[in-house]
Amino acid sequence: MCMADRLKELRKSKGLTQAELADITGLSFHAINSYESGRRTPNSKAMAALERYFHVTGEYLRGESSERAPEYSWEDPEIMAAIRASFPDQLRQLNDTLKDCSAEEQQAVFTILVQLCSVLNLKDAAKRQTAISMIRNVAVDVEHLTSNGAAKKE
Repeated sequence: MCMADRLKELRKSKGLTQAELADITGLSFHAINSYESGRRTPNSKAMAALERYFHVTGEYLRGESSERAPEYSWEDPEIMAAIRASFPDQLRQLNDTLKDCSAEEQQAVFTILVQLCSVLNLKDAAKRQTAISMIRNVAVDVEHLTSNGAAKKE
């Protein structure tokens, strides 16, 4: 599959128009249209934006690989220890932030946390991995949404 087709497939899988993808990634509509038509190929900055948004490797985006994204490998014990050590602070920060949120937002966060706990307790490893992958993809999408929103306000 060529890059033009892969990009179009990824965009449509998210239910986005070319204009929406351009807005989300900070690229121009003309650029997205040119990439999808095969008239141009993205430069390294555009490739990085597309890879981050779709959570795929450059090889996958260019059609050189069928592997969407490499598995996370946090094999370094020091990194894992630091991550585990940060959980209490992250939860305290979440709790402090929630104090200023509406009841509806607090309920949504509560529901998300309950479901996350349910996912982590799944005995079926395949279901658990699928659910975690889905959550990770949503988290990446939300990160792009919030980082783009912050950039526009500045």
